[in-house]
Amino acid sequence: MATDPQAQITNHLLTTKSLPVSRTWLAQFLSSQRVATTPLSTLTQTALFRLLASDFTTSLSATNPSHTLPEDISDPTIKERHVSGPVPLQVLDIEDIESSLWSQVEAIEKIERGEETRGREIIHTVTRDETGEVEAVNNNAGNTSTNAAGANRNAPGARNTSISNSAKGGTHRLVLQDVKGTKVVAIELKPVEDVGIAKLPIGAKMVVTNATVARGMLLLEPDCVDVLGGKIEALNRQWTLERKNRLLTTLRDKLRAVSATFSSSSSFTVQSELAAPESHLPLPEQSVIMMMLTMMIHTTLFPIAVHPIFKARISSGRASHSPSQTWAERCEIGRFGG
Repeated sequence: MATDPQAQITNHLLTTKSLPVSRTWLAQFLSSQRVATTPLSTLTQTALFRLLASDFTTSLSATNPSHTLPEDISDPTIKERHVSGPVPLQVLDIEDIESSLWSQVEAIEKIERGEETRGREIIHTVTRDETGEVEAVNNNAGNTSTNAAGANRNAPGARNTSISNSAKGGTHRLVLQDVKGTKVVAIELKPVEDVGIAKLPIGAKMVVTNATVARGMLLLEPDCVDVLGGKIEALNRQWTLERKNRLLTTLRDKLRAVSATFSSSSSFTVQSELAAPESHLPLPEQSVIMMMLTMMIHTTLFPIAVHPIFKARISSGRASHSPSQTWAERCEIGRFGG
């Protein structure tokens, strides 16, 4: 070919996708292709497809500092900083922090049972894994049920609601990794269209530009995130298989913590409160304790509010927060989602 395919592909992926391809990785890729007979556009698209399915720590170059995260990006003592980028990142973990743990477990079990919900109606169709891929067809239903289910699936707006709800979800917390292996916790400051548990598999790629980092957390907004897609098949399969057990383990741990809080409290118990209204604790303090315990149970079993990062102060038996605080000030209480 008259032009150097390696240089052409490198330049194209850098200018259009902000992906600085490693020379070693690209040379290995081209060695497996029929470069002399394959059009350059086809080689470029194939290279991009392989790149999005690869590990960025081995397939991209880290020579340009603007394409990497600061090594101390997770430092919670730094109030606020900006990442100009563009920084290519890959997803290592994603969590729906707005939906309750139990509702997420129920959504997974519905998919395992092959159930779709449309309004209040439950439709048994096929067995799917958590990513929505069909594993086996349920042949136990009669022809009438099968035809009805097929009609429901094909009708406009009658998609698999269980899966679409899981994909939509709420606010998400992600663990992202750059080319050098530096990891950062990211939170959706505003909903990003292509970010969701069923939309964004493990190993998916994105490019972050002009983003804000507050107290060690990367804040994601639609204007600063470009989701490229892709996934790392082995990591995504393992994460999907283990997700239900992780949710159940987290749920058990939180319930144990709440139970321990009740049982270890020597100065206040529900029983003493009911039996002796004239408790030795002042009424405002009792109210604060009840409020804290209620919040712990609520955030464990039920959905939490959108962006529950706020600064709470307990004084004179009451809690207050300022909704006008900046995100950096709200993050001052610590790294949300731990």
